[in-house]
Amino acid sequence: MKQIGVFGGSFDPPHRAHYRVAHAACRQLNLDRLLWLPARQPPHKPDRRLAQPLDRLNMVRLMTRDVPEFAVDSREIDRLEPSWTILTLESLREDYPDAHFWLIVGSDNLDGFTSWREPERIQELASLAVYLRPPEPLAAGASAPVSSGAESSAAPPDARQIQGATINISSTNIRERLRRGESTKDMLLPAVLHYITQNGLYQ
Repeated sequence: MKQIGVFGGSFDPPHRAHYRVAHAACRQLNLDRLLWLPARQPPHKPDRRLAQPLDRLNMVRLMTRDVPEFAVDSREIDRLEPSWTILTLESLREDYPDAHFWLIVGSDNLDGFTSWREPERIQELASLAVYLRPPEPLAAGASAPVSSGAESSAAPPDARQIQGATINISSTNIRERLRRGESTKDMLLPAVLHYITQNGLYQ
């Protein structure tokens, strides 16, 4: 049975921490494929202004193009309604009926998992894999300690923890740096930074 990772998010912009988590997930979960799914508008961020969906999709494609296990799926960008996880998993199940799915989620996003839309059904469709996301950004590229203790307390008890994948880089910090004209080359892959510069994003 093929093992497929499902890695969603706003990716506004996609950065080296996302890239590191994805690589760690592929190794630790023995994935045959990892699907990156940029969201048109995350349901938990209804009022947040994001870069245009096509720009975020293009940046993810640029960041993942050289890794054979990575694939970019545009179904959440193409869907006009909010990107509910359950809808995405149901749709993926139709396309990959014989696969086993791993839903890859940051520890902060699993807070209140029982309030997600149809959480029981989500766990029927996919196993959960959680990576630690630090609450505060540190210096760019700095490593944060990862342990198997209380950091994952928000996750359901059967969630698998992705170990050693955390570095303190946040999209929020990157956007602020770009607006101030500060360097982000240690936070973004060169192709993504070039796209941002060429298209005047986050200025």
